Amino acid sequence: FWDDFLFVFGSAVLGMFLLLMLGRNTVFELQTRLRNNQMPGIAIIHRTVVMIGAFFIFLPGILTDVLGVLLVLPGLRHLL
Repeated sequence: FWDDFLFVFGSAVLGMFLLLMLGRNTVFELQTRLRNNQMPGIAIIHRTVVMIGAFFIFLPGILTDVLGVLLVLPGLRHLL
């Protein structure tokens, strides 16, 4: 029981931490680029995919954690 509980709780904490940090940075970069009359570009798309991966890590379950890790890791993200 405790192993499963710690896995679910740990992945939820990790996913929430990634969402908070990446979300704040993504919004800040988007505002900066728009303020400078620049197009957001591919970097915003990559950060959005990482945020989706962090959300999947936040959700309980093995399959969502695996999919979230695939979306967060840079080398594997390009393959998807």
